[in-house]
Amino acid sequence: MRKLAMALLLSAALPALASVQSDIDGGMSATDAFTAANASCDTAACTDQVLADLLAAGVTVKDALAIAINSGIPSDAAAKSLIAAGANPQDVTAATSAGPVTTTNSVVVKSTIQANISAN
Repeated sequence: MRKLAMALLLSAALPALASVQSDIDGGMSATDAFTAANASCDTAACTDQVLADLLAAGVTVKDALAIAINSGIPSDAAAKSLIAAGANPQDVTAATSAGPVTTTNSVVVKSTIQANISAN
């Protein structure tokens, strides 16, 4: 039973990894590669695998976290997925507590309006 489950997991995971890796190698941004691979996902486990594929393709933990959050995945769920995918928990914690997270195609910015008003 375990061999069957592992075979099914690998058969589902390998095409996604190949797709993410080949998309990035072909010049696609990590954000677009994630979006393309995640478009066919209908389960959290599939999205977790796509995040793992991003890491395997050389995307940094910080960028993978930003991509996940910007696509609507809650930060705690994305952090757990990245740790499960083999990311160093300290790197994930640092990325989640670092403040604004920036990727090539998307930016998450903390509001600084209040700070600017009180500083002037």
